[in-house]
Amino acid sequence: MTTSVAIEVIPDAEISDAASVQVLVDIDGTARRLVLDTGGATSGLRAVDLPPTSSTLARSSPGGRGAFAPGGASRQVEVGVLVLGDLRVRGLLLDVEDDPRARSLLGLDVLGGHRLDIRFGLGSLTLDGDAAVAHRHRLVRSAHGHPFVRASWGEVETDVLWDSGAEVTVIDEAFAARHAHLFDPLGAADAGDARGASRRVELVRMAAVTIGGRSFPPSTAVVTSLAEMQRPGDPPLDVILGMPVLRRADWTLHLAEGWWGYPSASA
Repeated sequence: MTTSVAIEVIPDAEISDAASVQVLVDIDGTARRLVLDTGGATSGLRAVDLPPTSSTLARSSPGGRGAFAPGGASRQVEVGVLVLGDLRVRGLLLDVEDDPRARSLLGLDVLGGHRLDIRFGLGSLTLDGDAAVAHRHRLVRSAHGHPFVRASWGEVETDVLWDSGAEVTVIDEAFAARHAHLFDPLGAADAGDARGASRRVELVRMAAVTIGGRSFPPSTAVVTSLAEMQRPGDPPLDVILGMPVLRRADWTLHLAEGWWGYPSASA
């Protein structure tokens, strides 16, 4: 079943190039705007966004963590039905975030079994569409389903996490130190993650990057340690590729079949 919904790109008020991408969903009859988050294994709601009739339960283990948060959510809520376009997901367990600075997220527990055509230029998300893709590239997945694509800066190459939930690209400090010529310092800034945690980070201008044969111009990024987010067996978490780069193209990610590409402009 193919379904399409509108997405909205909302620029960040403080960091140049940074932005969030949001989609409207219905949760048990209540409309909510959620961040489209391919970097999050589990969808979640801020406590203030919970449907009026919902009740929470303790999580058996901590939920997904943000780039700066020390641990994951401790509570969940079971919703009757989440509606995204024509897609209906029943009995979904959502993480509950008590910090009002956190963001409500639509994660891989909903998105992970689908093909996603994300057209930032048109402001649309299509699930399980059939738009032509000229060349399909291998999509590397982590144990929790996070999508990685190959990126290069000249002779420097690595798999980067394709994270539509990242308002700004995040560079691991060890990777930045090894390839300092790719990152021009811009000073310091306060950056926040999906769970509402914030950290003072180094702001940099990342050099032009090539992904799937397409070049993207220099863009804003932040540098911090990502070592605590690294899981054994997963691709090295050198770079979380965020909205400053992603919003400059239209993308197809087939999360179920493990490939990605650039959809035809005329499709």
